[in-house]
Amino acid sequence: MKSLTICCALAALALLVVGCGDGSRASDGAPRVGSPGTVYVELPFSGATRADALSMLAAVRLVVEQSGSRIAVKRLDDVRGDLARCRANAQHALADATAIAVIGTYDSACTQVVRGVLERSTIALVSPVNSASGLEGVVRIAPSSEDEARGVIAAALSLKPDRIVLAEGWRGAGGPIRELLARSPLKAVTASVVRAPSIARRGDLIVGVGLSPVQVAGLLVAARPVAARVLLPSSSAVPATLALRGAESALVLSRFVPASSLSGRGQSFADAFAKRSGEPRDYDLYAADAMIAIETALKAGGGVSTGLRQRLAVLVNVPGVTRTFSVLPDGRTSPQPMAVLSIDRGGFRVDRVVTYDSI
Repeated sequence: MKSLTICCALAALALLVVGCGDGSRASDGAPRVGSPGTVYVELPFSGATRADALSMLAAVRLVVEQSGSRIAVKRLDDVRGDLARCRANAQHALADATAIAVIGTYDSACTQVVRGVLERSTIALVSPVNSASGLEGVVRIAPSSEDEARGVIAAALSLKPDRIVLAEGWRGAGGPIRELLARSPLKAVTASVVRAPSIARRGDLIVGVGLSPVQVAGLLVAARPVAARVLLPSSSAVPATLALRGAESALVLSRFVPASSLSGRGQSFADAFAKRSGEPRDYDLYAADAMIAIETALKAGGGVSTGLRQRLAVLVNVPGVTRTFSVLPDGRTSPQPMAVLSIDRGGFRVDRVVTYDSI
């Protein structure tokens, strides 16, 4: 009893909802009827990603605290690239009779492993940030690689260029974008990244796709005298873009919407988070939405975790912090916002936010 009291005192002091002494376990270790159980947050909490991981964990815990639910939030530490650790973490969650969901992981290869371990269990897997294709069955909060082409079209329609010049880093790289362009009112022409600047005119928008860092640098320099704007999808933009010659003509399409561009519930959550943990990082709001999705599915079942995975798969109009979203049959969420960032005096600023349906 003494150790239990100490545990609960520490939990209250840290303002963390960890389900300590809340009656969430029966004598056999299984969740009691009506008890929400445990959500694990699996991220790399060491090395270069430590700050990101701790910040995402703080966002998840703030959601639980604000809702007043009794969900226990615990962390699982992994190491990027260590798939054996990912498997062991998933097995740890699987062995916990109170586990209802895992939020994570940081990279898609690890998520694939965790999905494989959990797929025959009732434990749900919700990914805040993974972008790779082939993760069906995982509820995914941020845009995936399948969404990027739609984000490009939404950004182009918003920017209203005279014409799109699709600059391919390798032949066929712009296939999904070309497909959508053919069904849009935008005029478009496709060329290699080397040839694209020579056919672009003032008023055009050059969209780089499938570019290497060297090709990005060459494109920005070549486009500068033409005075055509350049749009770089997140898969082609590189961190060094800010320092490249001609970068002031570039727009970068980001998968993650900054907190500064939000309003309503999103801004309120970001403000509350900032008071405790500093300004939200790129992934924090998506981790918060992962927890909100889990809580919404629990409420739909009257607070009982049985059937949680099935309810998550059919959620509609979830009032998240990044937007109100629904879950698609393949686990992606829609609609999706993306931020169009401009480069100003060596830094990024939000030029606009575009929203599109992930179908």
